[in-house]
Amino acid sequence: ANACTDKGFEVDLLFMALSSIGKEDVVKALDVIANKCRCNFVSIADSNGSLYGQQVEMLSKLFQEKLPNHVGFYGSNAQCMAYANTIQAICTLEGAVMVNSSILGLGCSAGITPTENLLLFLSLRFTRFRPRPILVVIKSHVQQLVDDLKWGPS
Repeated sequence: ANACTDKGFEVDLLFMALSSIGKEDVVKALDVIANKCRCNFVSIADSNGSLYGQQVEMLSKLFQEKLPNHVGFYGSNAQCMAYANTIQAICTLEGAVMVNSSILGLGCSAGITPTENLLLFLSLRFTRFRPRPILVVIKSHVQQLVDDLKWGPS
């Protein structure tokens, strides 16, 4: 990560498989990252789609404590929890937050948080978020691809 930031790249470390390791190991890894890594963000990556809201809240607070203003969230939709968990992360984290999403939630396997859903939620809280342009693109471009290519979560 340091070599990439030295070359001017923005770096987001995805901390994956968090449901399979203990809190103590997470704390140790975050301490190493905080002391030795110059990345822009460290994201809680629910790579297996196996986290629940309470776990996202606990991890978000832990990451925020160790890496203030540098925490992100990536939610997989394996249990149809990506959107809910992304909202949980946004509501728990303070300061700079980065979340991953894609139009219609399209991605590998079960997909990720749908951008249009996220924008609708954010537009209720913050007027600067406007979902209409994304909805127009979905209708005018993306939906036809989805229909023609049978594209969607696998």
